[in-house]
Amino acid sequence: MNIEKLHGTSTRLYQLVAPLVMSPPVLRQNNNYPFKTSDHHVWFVALEEEKVRGFMPVEVKDSCVCIDNRVKIPRCYPCLPGKRSTNFPGKNPCT
Repeated sequence: MNIEKLHGTSTRLYQLVAPLVMSPPVLRQNNNYPFKTSDHHVWFVALEEEKVRGFMPVEVKDSCVCIDNRVKIPRCYPCLPGKRSTNFPGKNPCT
């Protein structure tokens, strides 16, 4: 499984996650809230043979980074949460 780090407004991000973020079961995982992204977001997308297995959007703020939400297929869950701390050294989690 590979993890791609994508800018919050990249074309590839939209191509990869659009089918999932509009899916009713995935929206239910997010408490029926729509997913959001911006220039301040970085997304980690777990891929297996070009098939999305999960994703985690992270909002980068001045003083911290926040996991906005995450969607996972159970098999890939362990590969996503650690990405925040390893990719944003010196940034604290938002509280």
